[in-house]
Amino acid sequence: MPLKATVMTELYKILLTTFLTVTTGVLVLATGQLIIKLIIEPLHDQMKLIGEIANSLIMYGNIGTGIEQTYVGNLRGIKVGEDEAQKLMIERNQQLVRHEWERTDKAKTHLRQQASELMGKTNAIPFYSLWAFLLRRPKQESILKASTLLIGISNGSKHKASDVARLLRIEIVAKRLGA
Repeated sequence: MPLKATVMTELYKILLTTFLTVTTGVLVLATGQLIIKLIIEPLHDQMKLIGEIANSLIMYGNIGTGIEQTYVGNLRGIKVGEDEAQKLMIERNQQLVRHEWERTDKAKTHLRQQASELMGKTNAIPFYSLWAFLLRRPKQESILKASTLLIGISNGSKHKASDVARLLRIEIVAKRLGA
């Protein structure tokens, strides 16, 4: 074989190997990025939201229990007079009632928002049923029920936060709340 043909064949092999190596690397990188963006990040976002819901279930656990009624009752029990202590007690209980109303309104809005985000984030995960099975995540039916219960809690119904925790597989909160 002439020298020129041997050099061309070797150069061709080098170029082909380089092209295939770079192309394979780009394909592996692109596939990895697709898996991260389409599956791993949405699953992580959902898990993070479930953690936030766990926090909300504990934080707002006494919403709707009528705490402000206790303060209103305290107001009724205070005799109106010129005593400075009585005026301070009336003012303090009025502040507590207003604070509880604001806190309740905030909690209701926050829980409703989390319920809708839970549905949205779960819907964004392709083949969710498969990942739920493989990764021991809550099933779609459980997500739907938990979202419905969160909305119910935000509407003031007597749904149990422990049921939401159980459906979302938040064991530590479910135990804390007695489920």
